[in-house]
Amino acid sequence: MRDEEHIEKAFDFGGMPARNGVAAAAMVAHGFTESRTFFRASANFFVAYGHSPDPEELARTSGSATRS
Repeated sequence: MRDEEHIEKAFDFGGMPARNGVAAAAMVAHGFTESRTFFRASANFFVAYGHSPDPEELARTSGSATRS
């Protein structure tokens, strides 16, 4: 018998991220672009996932990379 909880965990931690990556790559390949209001709209990423977000602090370095 299969343990149904482990099948779900396998999808949650392996299958779902892989599926999302393939979907994102397919969207880019077909010309999808980013939303310019992703960080700045009133119902934005920071509000959805943060307790007391400071979008200006995080957006200040958005798009830049640092080398170690």
